Amino acid sequence: MCYERGFSIFLIEFFIKIFKDLDMHFAILDIEEKSDEHGTYVSYAISINGGFHSSIRYRQLRELHEQLKKDFGERVPDKFPPKKLLSLKQAQLEERREQLEKYLQAISQDPVLVASKIFVRFLLKAQKESNKVEEEETKLDIYLMNGKKFQVNIRNTDSTDHVVQEAMSQIKLPPDMIKYFSLFLIQKKDDSELAVTRKLQGFESPSLVLLPLKDTHRLVIRKNFWDLRTEDKLCEDKIALNLLFVQAVSDVERDWVITTPETLEELNSLKTKNERKKYLKLARNQKFYGYLQFKPCEMDFPESNSHVLINIGGYELNFRLIGTQKSKGKEGSFKVTRIKCWRVVSSRDSETGEVVTKIAFEYLFSKDKLQWITIMSDQAMLMSLCLQGMVDEIVQLKANVKKQEVSKPKEQASPSPAKEQSSSTAKEDVEKKQDSHSSDEASADKTDGKQSTDSPSTNRSSKKKKAKKIVSVENKVFAQSIKDEDL
Repeated sequence: MCYERGFSIFLIEFFIKIFKDLDMHFAILDIEEKSDEHGTYVSYAISINGGFHSSIRYRQLRELHEQLKKDFGERVPDKFPPKKLLSLKQAQLEERREQLEKYLQAISQDPVLVASKIFVRFLLKAQKESNKVEEEETKLDIYLMNGKKFQVNIRNTDSTDHVVQEAMSQIKLPPDMIKYFSLFLIQKKDDSELAVTRKLQGFESPSLVLLPLKDTHRLVIRKNFWDLRTEDKLCEDKIALNLLFVQAVSDVERDWVITTPETLEELNSLKTKNERKKYLKLARNQKFYGYLQFKPCEMDFPESNSHVLINIGGYELNFRLIGTQKSKGKEGSFKVTRIKCWRVVSSRDSETGEVVTKIAFEYLFSKDKLQWITIMSDQAMLMSLCLQGMVDEIVQLKANVKKQEVSKPKEQASPSPAKEQSSSTAKEDVEKKQDSHSSDEASADKTDGKQSTDSPSTNRSSKKKKAKKIVSVENKVFAQSIKDEDL
């Protein structure tokens, strides 16, 4: 299974439609033989965004294909495997599995097909049938990041969108702010250790997702945006402010946000005094605030089998080396604006039977150096969706700037230098935000006959050049002896 995303900040206009609503990653990793009152049949185990979704028969997928063809015509890919009259042998079943997987992946690339009622209802129905449950009223526990919970009255087959609407309505969050928060599936190992598994999507039922995982997982509300300026608006509402505050306190106490002892003491004092806005203001200035921290994993950079801790946020993917390492560097970051494309690959280990998941991205180290970086993690799908979310925000920011420029009166078409500088501020906000943790800027063009040797690190010095900016940092340690891995 392989999904690929392409991105370049310099070609961002071309990706506005491509990236919108592409939040589904399909895989079919297993072929199962099942039986019912009519006899035995073959079922395909569908995985979406790294989690098991449902078991579906070939006949059901063929009916979906025919319905999509009827409603959307040539827009539907012609990759659906043909029907066979005779029973399939194992090799033929494997071939069909691959064909069905590629077909679903092709569907997932089209935002119109993905968002269609036909497709969403099909997935919800398949999830219901796979869990063999009857539709009924139920109470669903929803948690905040501090462990407190409340219950919502829903039907056990209600979609994520409906559950989120009900939950936010119950806590009285204003309707126009609901889009900034989402429902996440979080694994709880002990009283202090949490791991975000994935964000729930509209095509699945939270109640059914939780059904086989209720002893180890919970549904938690977390914010779902990367641009921290959004918090300025949310802080004006008491309920939204409380959600942000609860998450910030949780992240600080779990060391997902890095502070000095003095700052931590000040934050605790503000927490005790219930000074929520002041707490958030101070917390926002700390390292990794607004980032999502992942479980320790392996990466082939700066050397093979490097054990790392990944944090994603601030329009970057940050890594910290853990354990014994020969490299002198201990930390680095990859800017989203320098990632050309990425892919997620999942496969089943032939010896252990376990699913191995990787995310690999092609990174622009310098003008003439693109290199693939691979991370092995069972949270690879979530990493991909985080990158996707940041790309979406960058695209939207750029689109908003262009919209503002078009809507300006003609007499303002040629502003004075001072005004021109002011109007370009929003356009540069994304790049400035990326400088909050590592602020070197380098040009992709040659300067003084020398080529840039950008690579991720924590070098804090800042260099400005006249050529078009590419945000990066420089550290020669990380740029040496790096081997490309062919996926």
